[in-house]
Order: sequence, then structure tokens, then C-alpha cells
Amino acid sequence: MGESNEACANALTIEDLSVSYGGRKVIDGVSLRVRGGEIYVLLGKNGAGKSTLLRAVAGLLRAERGRISLYCVDYSRLETWERRFALFVSPYPLVRAKSVRDNMLLVARLRGLGEGEARKEVEAVAEKFGVTHLLERGAGELSMGERQKVGLAITALSKPRVLLVDEPFNHLTREWAMEVARELRGLVKELGIPAIAATPRLDDAIMLGLDLRAGVLYEGKILAEDFVEGLLRRPPHVKAISSLDIYSNNLLDVGDGIASHLGVSCKEGSRYAWVPPWNIDVDGQRGVEAEVEGFASGPLGVTTVLKVGERRLEAFLDNARRKVRVAAAGYVCYNEEGRRA
Repeated sequence: MGESNEACANALTIEDLSVSYGGRKVIDGVSLRVRGGEIYVLLGKNGAGKSTLLRAVAGLLRAERGRISLYCVDYSRLETWERRFALFVSPYPLVRAKSVRDNMLLVARLRGLGEGEARKEVEAVAEKFGVTHLLERGAGELSMGERQKVGLAITALSKPRVLLVDEPFNHLTREWAMEVARELRGLVKELGIPAIAATPRLDDAIMLGLDLRAGVLYEGKILAEDFVEGLLRRPPHVKAISSLDIYSNNLLDVGDGIASHLGVSCKEGSRYAWVPPWNIDVDGQRGVEAEVEGFASGPLGVTTVLKVGERRLEAFLDNARRKVRVAAAGYVCYNEEGRRA
């Protein structure tokens, strides 16, 4: 990634970063740039290396190669405490023997605030994040959702230079996850800092925002980049479809008879076709006969599972019949290498 003062002036820049464990390269030459006030979503299945990448950026792991810079300043050799990059995990770690107030005061004091100023700022931040009523509770008395909100308040109090978020919605109900997602976006925008949020689930990325830039980490490399909506609507690579399970049942080999019966017609040189569930239509005249087998949940909600020969497809159908005839109203084609054609 060619670096210029203009490009790096308001960004976290990661260049050619590599990290190995026991001789195995877990992160292999990753490069990306995140602007101030932006959340970059890092997607990938468990074991892809997301947590390792975040920990290396935070300085908790030593990278064997690469450069990490913030606002054009090289942070690669700085210790963790010198970087002041916050790593936000789920559940957020609190000192269990202390109250929420004391946990927050501890962070305020570490920033060098005097006792009176620290107490005043704790009150202000607690009010902003809606956790004032939790200040006297012990860490063990909080629900998972309350704990994450307190964690966000503490993160804001610490005034980090960069925010690194590792699976922030683990153990949360959807209602709590949506609230934490709103708070997280608001925090990053208010502080104006670069943030990377890692998750294996596309529905988590959707909660954070369809308009966010995202990268798919696969076997230690960034396989593809797009906006979250682009990954969902037109996945850039077949490995992104399979590793993130973006309705992977609907990824077909174009030589498969089912693909042609559905009406899929990709240009020469294409190897795969992906038919999104919202583009499978009930058509009484064309297409292929399918049997409604059951239901499944996906990033956009519940789909109908259709059995077509020995294959299973997912579709959004408003149809109570046991057997239907379905056709593809739209699809995405991929070449031999698996890249979007």
C-alpha cells in the first residue's frame, strides 16, 4: 500500500502485516486503511485470524513483518501502553471486586485525572451512556448487555486513539446487540477515531451498518473488500459465500442441470452462479419443480428451504403450497478462480 501524507493523515494504516504461531502463518501480508470516525468491519469464520490481527495492531502480539501507523506516525515498535489502542471484547473485562463506579474511576485515574475531575467525568460519561443507575452495582451484578454498555462508557472515558472491537455482540440478545451497535457507532463518530470491528457473522455486520466498509479475512489474507451491503447483495468471491454462509446453499455450479433449469445463463468462462434467496420466484410456467422442506434463518431473516432434486435452496417465498415451481429472477456469476465475473 503506497503511503502518502494525504492518505495517512487521518487514518490507521496497516501495511503488509504478518503474524505466525508455532511456525504457522496466521496473518499473511494484510494491508488496510481505516479513516478517523470510521468503523471497518472485519469478517471471517472462526479461526480465520481476526482476533490475532486485532491483538497485533493493539501491540499485544509482536508482528514478524509489517507496519502499523496512525496519522502518518509509525506505531509498530511502540509498547501496548504507549499506543493507547483500546481492545473491546465480549464480555467486557471488569474488576469483579469493584463497583462500576470504581472500575470507571480506575480508568480515569490512569489517564492522570485528579480525584475531583475523575469523579466529575465519570458522572458525565455514565449519564451519556445511560449507565448512571448501574454505578453502585458490582461487576457480577450486571447482565451481559449492561456489561457491554458499561464497557463502552469505560472505553469512551479512556480516550483511546484507536478502537479494536472483537465480536461485541457475543452472548447478547438481539435487542441488546442493536443498542450496543448504536452506541458503538455513536462513540466512534464522537471520538473521531479509526475503529475495526471483527465478527464471524454477517448479521452482526448488518446491525453495525450496511454502509460500512468491510473486508473478508480468509486463511490469513484479506480475500475481498466491499461495503457490507455489497458483500450481502453481490458477494465478491465464492469463498466469501461459503466462509460467511451467505446463503451458501444457493451457490451452484453452472454445469449443474439445476442451474440451467432455474434459468441461470452466465457468460462463457463462468464456473459458479449464486442465486440470492430474494431472486428465487414462484413461476407456474418456467423453472423447476421444488418441494418445500422447512425453514432456516439467515442474515436477513427466515427463509424457506426448498428441495430441488438432491439439492437444497433457500428462498423468501410467501407461498403455503407444499410443491412449487421456481425460477431465478437474478443471479451473480463467478469465474474459475471464484471471483465475481
